[in-house]
Amino acid sequence: MYLQLKLRIGTILLILGGLVATLGEILNLWQNDPTTGGWFLSMILVVIGVLLLTNGITTYAQLSEEMSFVGVISSGLISLCGSLTVVGIIAINVIILPLLLGLAVIITQATNATGVVQNAADTLTSSLNTLKNNILHALGGHTSSSAIPSVHIPSINGVNILDQMLDKLHLPSFAGISQWGHFFFSGGLLTIGCLLLGFSLLQMQSLPHTTSFALIAAAGLNLIGQLCALLLPAIATITGILFFATIAWLGIAITFAPFQKRAQGEIIYHAIEEEDFY
Repeated sequence: MYLQLKLRIGTILLILGGLVATLGEILNLWQNDPTTGGWFLSMILVVIGVLLLTNGITTYAQLSEEMSFVGVISSGLISLCGSLTVVGIIAINVIILPLLLGLAVIITQATNATGVVQNAADTLTSSLNTLKNNILHALGGHTSSSAIPSVHIPSINGVNILDQMLDKLHLPSFAGISQWGHFFFSGGLLTIGCLLLGFSLLQMQSLPHTTSFALIAAAGLNLIGQLCALLLPAIATITGILFFATIAWLGIAITFAPFQKRAQGEIIYHAIEEEDFY
């Protein structure tokens, strides 16, 4: 009885973790600005979801008698990758990206909003025009009506300056760091472990094979989505939503698998009885 209770707790954690992480991914589709509160809310939800589902998978894999050796190894890999995912999300998405973006905004505002560079250019142009007119007047000539035109200085992009600073420090650019943050956030590290887990679950007689195939397909799509994220980041978010939702479905399938197995056994039993009766 106590073992069954611990297994049930593991599957509940698996379901809750998948659902919470899915909700965080969905929120990120609309709240994808690192300087807003919605960004931090979605990150926190994914962190909580990953912690719950990795603990749920580990608990179930260690206690289930049907879990194969490959399943136990894959659950350990998922647990390790889950820890790295949490660290990556907090370090990159919660700390580094908002800090860098805030620094880029400060650089942009300091140079463009106050017009320091443009004022300096205008002052230089005005001084040159005054010097030219004074020289002409000293030589006895008339002041020229043609003046040196003012030079328009284009607005400075703080992100470009930031990228130059990062390049000198031999660090990835802001876009590169954002890509890594998206990789952690959308569950990219969890895909390999879930692929192995999906194949190992095919050996379980109590679990429908459709659930295992769905987990394999969702993990594979999410892995492919990470490659497509270079062109369109929303693709990785969408595949991440499917991935975490499938993990929640896996927990539901494991929870109700004994009832389905029992119901199938009763159907087979009644069918045998009817055959013996006739």
